[in-house]
Amino acid sequence: MKYDELKDRLVFKDLKGEPAAPPKLVEVLYEPYICEGCGTTLDKRRIVDHRIVPGRNTEAHVSEQCRNCKMFKNPLTGKFDCTAQQKNAILRGDIPNQDK
Repeated sequence: MKYDELKDRLVFKDLKGEPAAPPKLVEVLYEPYICEGCGTTLDKRRIVDHRIVPGRNTEAHVSEQCRNCKMFKNPLTGKFDCTAQQKNAILRGDIPNQDK
């Protein structure tokens, strides 16, 4: 990436009264992009929380939650499309019968 493309996305802190101090970089603005997990358009960094959850009657598993959409990763589909209750029901095996 060239500096000309990047310089418009840099945000610096305005240091008033300190002419000799170098500017402080506050953040780098991201170009909007589509999240590969939940499909929403993001303009900030994508953050996914990973937790190792011990199971009582089942083996331990990794729980992943997208901070942007607040949805959990579905163990069956691999997409961020279920709530915590739905994810736990899938892991317990309490999936409703789709044939009815």
